[in-house]
Amino acid sequence: MSVNPTTAPLKPTATVAGSPARIHPAVHVAGLFVCSLALSFTHTLWAAAYALAVSLPLPFLKGLPWRTVLGRMALGNLFVLFIWLTMPFTLGQHPVATLPFGLAVYAEGLTKSLLLTLKINCLLALGLAFLHTASVHETAKALATLGVPHKLTLLLLLTARHMHSLWASYRTVCNAAALRGFTPCLRLRKLPKFAALVTFVLLKSLERADNVDAAMRLRGFTGAFPAPLFAPAKQHVVRGVVAYGLALVGLLVIEHLAP
Repeated sequence: MSVNPTTAPLKPTATVAGSPARIHPAVHVAGLFVCSLALSFTHTLWAAAYALAVSLPLPFLKGLPWRTVLGRMALGNLFVLFIWLTMPFTLGQHPVATLPFGLAVYAEGLTKSLLLTLKINCLLALGLAFLHTASVHETAKALATLGVPHKLTLLLLLTARHMHSLWASYRTVCNAAALRGFTPCLRLRKLPKFAALVTFVLLKSLERADNVDAAMRLRGFTGAFPAPLFAPAKQHVVRGVVAYGLALVGLLVIEHLAP
């Protein structure tokens, strides 16, 4: 097979020798886990506000567009909206205001809602900074480095690889059903047809899984990951560990000093 010499080669995703080293993604994943664990035991608004102030600029420092950051944060705050619609009216014993229809707003509910809002937005910012900026292969390599079971990391890779194929199969089935005059709904007489459509999608996904398994075996896949995507310098790893350590120390100090 001839090769066109005018075709430009693809840029490799791995870091070549002489390029600036990056912090290993395992450091980011471990730091994200430790920060999430520490944040779950935070009970003061000052400590949660400090964590949010530290984590919120990180997605922008990682180079994410502000539209992407705001869009992802807005989707995550949809869950926060339900907290504000329920918790201030149901949690607490000291009402601070009374709304129409006999609804009472409690001080404890407001404080708890604000605390959860700060925590959730902090975790969203950390997730965007360290997971959205890394590829799925880098994340899987980080999980394997941290000792996560191999089957889970392999499941992550295969799911991310074939999610778009499963969605394409679903859209094909929906379009075919729409062309035949079928509109999915919860009416009793249409439930068997809707179940048949879902079954067809599942069968297509199983068939694709068998094809992928056969293709991977024919290509010599043995279940092992390839070499690391890049070789991080030790000083970069140390900087990442120190940064996470200082952030956690600051969180603990504010948690204990806050009134």
